[in-house]
Amino acid sequence: EMSFTHNPRETMNRLGNLADMEADASAINIDFHDTHCLDVGPYLLLSTIKKGMPDFFMGGDISSSMSKVMSALELDQELGIWVPVPEDKHTDVFPFPVHRRRESGSSESETRYIDKQTHEKVANNLKATIDNWLGVTTQQKLNLKGRRSVYKLVTETLDNAERHGDLLEHQNDGDWIVAGFMARRGDGDQKYYRCHLAFLSTGTTISETIQTTPEPTKSKLEAYVAKHRRQLGTKAHSKEHLSTVFALQDGVTRSKIAINQKSNGTGFQDILEFYSDLAAQGAEQADASMAIVSGRTCVLCNRPYMHG
Repeated sequence: EMSFTHNPRETMNRLGNLADMEADASAINIDFHDTHCLDVGPYLLLSTIKKGMPDFFMGGDISSSMSKVMSALELDQELGIWVPVPEDKHTDVFPFPVHRRRESGSSESETRYIDKQTHEKVANNLKATIDNWLGVTTQQKLNLKGRRSVYKLVTETLDNAERHGDLLEHQNDGDWIVAGFMARRGDGDQKYYRCHLAFLSTGTTISETIQTTPEPTKSKLEAYVAKHRRQLGTKAHSKEHLSTVFALQDGVTRSKIAINQKSNGTGFQDILEFYSDLAAQGAEQADASMAIVSGRTCVLCNRPYMHG
């Protein structure tokens, strides 16, 4: 159950244990025994962790389902491993393969405002992929509002990732990775579909970032934390949790320019609504959920809280 939406604490602990092994092991095997891939996010994070480690992954076992997904999404290349591909290849997997920030799309580029940005290309590719998913499942496509929602979701998320990288050393230079897929599961007439999408941003956490916000948002943040901290008792990290939740609210930003232009911090509730609509949240089998993991905090949104 490697999943931030199903099992966030244990998933993060397993990744932490893997990183700890670097100090003691000269070689390890790593197994991927999940029956199905429940969440792309942990594997994007694993690929980032692995890039900072010595080459001591020697092999391991993998389920057929996980092999299909990793190959289709090109996660095997990101992880630097070889996985067996079944004869039917990826017929039940409809991938949105790994998209990673490239140097040519750097936010420090002198022509960033006239060149077509990398995250705009990601947005266009994701719109086309979702249209494909909808075509397979419902013979429909995104309407104009849906296309705008995807564009806003991708560009705002990746723009935030770039601006909120390492605030102390490398401002406006955060890295990101995006990947996702739809899978067809079940047998005969009982087939159903599952869709997963993940964004990974490396750098400063949400709670650290929002501490740099100017007035009057700074005072509102402090008042919010003071008011609700008592309700969380004396937990060591309650301020971090509350700061993260505060930062996700519409109208909250650390950007002085955005505050002056009154264009700050919009879109999170729109994202929740969009996820719900794609999942046909009114249906009995729908189980749309979103996990936001940052620092020691995991914010999990699912029914009945997926409507803004």
